Amino acid sequence: MAEFVTVTNFNHNRYLLQNNYLISLYLEDYGYRVLHINATNETDATFHIPYNYAFDTTTVDSVISKEQPLSSLFLKMRDTLHYFHLRKQLLNFDEQTEELGNNVGTPYRYVLLQTILEQLDETYDYIIIGVNASDDLYVGNALFASTHALSIIERDRLTKGAPSHFNAIFHNVQKLKVQLQLPLIKRRLAIVQHPERLKQFLNYENDEHSFPFTHQLFASFRSEIHEMITQNIEEMVLNDYKKE
Repeated sequence: MAEFVTVTNFNHNRYLLQNNYLISLYLEDYGYRVLHINATNETDATFHIPYNYAFDTTTVDSVISKEQPLSSLFLKMRDTLHYFHLRKQLLNFDEQTEELGNNVGTPYRYVLLQTILEQLDETYDYIIIGVNASDDLYVGNALFASTHALSIIERDRLTKGAPSHFNAIFHNVQKLKVQLQLPLIKRRLAIVQHPERLKQFLNYENDEHSFPFTHQLFASFRSEIHEMITQNIEEMVLNDYKKE
């Protein structure tokens, strides 16, 4: 079964997509099948990766009714890593979540993404969902679909704390999961330093589009990503890899 992980950045949403992209690549390089879902307003214009974005758009209805498989919407970035821009692909997602909340009850506007993604549970090992911490509909839907939540905050901005808005959504989703007798979300706060280092690293290109673990621009950030994944999300990556 796939591990669903919601990732938010409490300080700079402009670094969120880069962080999620790096985490996804890191997992994929250890042999895991990974789907990176971008649920933010950011697009490929915010940073460069050596792939062209060519998506067909659809609606939530066509995916849920299986008229169009969800997998057809994913951009293949590497053999076992795929990318999905939620806002660009599911054009009426906002409207349908609101309608669901109005018809069934406000908390249930958070269940739509889970309904869409449940068909992928056996396809991927990790599904990484990046979302802005203040975005109600997308945070709620991402959290409801997830078993883990990772919040990233810069070391020199610890005094600002976590947005109360995100905390309120998190607790509402936890209550809904209790009500529906679903597994609760395991939440971790990752303290990182200088996320802007990722920008230069992600502009790096090579002919094979291979993730350059030995590249000098990654060396200084590697230990922080290592700590973020192995210590802040339980039972992920390196422990399993070492056992093999």
